Amino acid sequence: MTNSSHSSLDMAAARSRIASQQKGFKNARGSTALAVMVADGFILISDIIQNLSKEEQLAIFDEHGLSYVESASVYGQWIKVIFGEPHPDAQQTFTDFEGMERPMWVPDRTMEVYHHTMEDLAHFGVTANHVDFIMDKGGALTMANARKKRLAQAAKSGASAVALTKRQVFLAETPLSRVETNLKIPDGAAEFVTVACRVIDNGLELLGVVSKDATAQVNKLAADSYDDLLKARHERECAAKIKREADERAEERMSALFNGMSKDERHAYMEKLAARAIAKSQASTPPTSAKA
Repeated sequence: MTNSSHSSLDMAAARSRIASQQKGFKNARGSTALAVMVADGFILISDIIQNLSKEEQLAIFDEHGLSYVESASVYGQWIKVIFGEPHPDAQQTFTDFEGMERPMWVPDRTMEVYHHTMEDLAHFGVTANHVDFIMDKGGALTMANARKKRLAQAAKSGASAVALTKRQVFLAETPLSRVETNLKIPDGAAEFVTVACRVIDNGLELLGVVSKDATAQVNKLAADSYDDLLKARHERECAAKIKREADERAEERMSALFNGMSKDERHAYMEKLAARAIAKSQASTPPTSAKA
């Protein structure tokens, strides 16, 4: 069992070690054997990534009839190479890019989950005693499931935070009507509920709560209107800023003007401004019709 990673590796050595790993995979059984297999696979993949060029790595994939697909986990890609076996039907073959006919390679799909174990080995910086580390964590499958759970929780938390932000904008920017009602609120009701209503001439007649949790529906409303509400808020804030800056400039000009005036001149100027405002107001007021 190899206990260190990042050894020197060339194409011939890579092919030899891959073949050995494939043979070990076929014979291994039990949780400790699985930990050994996953640990050795992690070390092999790490060495391949460090020592072989991209072209050489793609050549090995081609020799197995596999396509390298960019994904979140490089380990997940290589697991398809090192954990599998030739198709049991010898007639199932393919021709690689060099024109060589090879037996069809069948990856073991049950091993794909262990890319999570390998990702954690990399995350924790494990460079020796990989099997001991895996077994201390409860085994390869336990490690994989624990990482899957962490990722799912992180994704859920992220989605919840985004939904909360959009919901806050929706509630702040949407005109809401408060309705006082004698409807019974059921025990365990969430912040948002679904209410059955009957349409009447002057509005809605509330009939009762039909769902104790309408958070998902409110989140959808918020998500659907989020972009428009943000745009309206931005335009409103920009207009307020322009007005505020204009008022500040007018105040500065007035202050500078007043500083150069005597008390009597300031009084006369203010009377002039008041008279102008009154005249403007009267000019904009439509005349009233004379009564007969």
